[in-house]
Amino acid sequence: MRVLSSPRSWIAAASCVFIATAAIRMSAAGQADKPPVPTQQQAEFFEANIRAVLIDTCGECHLDDEDGSLRTDSREALLKGGESGPAIVPGDPDKSLLLHVMRRDEGYPRMPKGKPKLPDAVAAAFAEWIKQGAPWPAPSKVEGTAPSNVEGRHGGRRAGVRGRASVRWDHRREGGRSV
Repeated sequence: MRVLSSPRSWIAAASCVFIATAAIRMSAAGQADKPPVPTQQQAEFFEANIRAVLIDTCGECHLDDEDGSLRTDSREALLKGGESGPAIVPGDPDKSLLLHVMRRDEGYPRMPKGKPKLPDAVAAAFAEWIKQGAPWPAPSKVEGTAPSNVEGRHGGRRAGVRGRASVRWDHRREGGRSV
């Protein structure tokens, strides 16, 4: 029995293969767009090493004013990037503009502008975070600034810096309840 003996049979088989391939690629693309769900360890690493720099240091220019049309208050904003392109390429620190400007690599802008270079340990933490896929704990958008002294005069519950609105940091837990 000859199943693919006529041109119609070949066209039908080719169409099925094309549709199946397209469906698989679309499914894979949909999965790639979803941000990785951070493990508890990754969330703690982000809170300890990444968020404060993005909000307090980078955020001085890239939250309210959006210099270079770049915002640093969400993973989505870093992926979108600004005038120079995406700020981060998850999984590939060497292709991430944010890391180059932070390290002040030759041929890249020097950030933070008008301030001393960030310590190498900060750049190493960002490289590790990007290598992990740049996981960003929920909520993915931060309102206000990160606390620089969590146990400060507000008892570790609220922090506000430079006149911005205070924010409640619910990622800390005490006795089974958010503080």
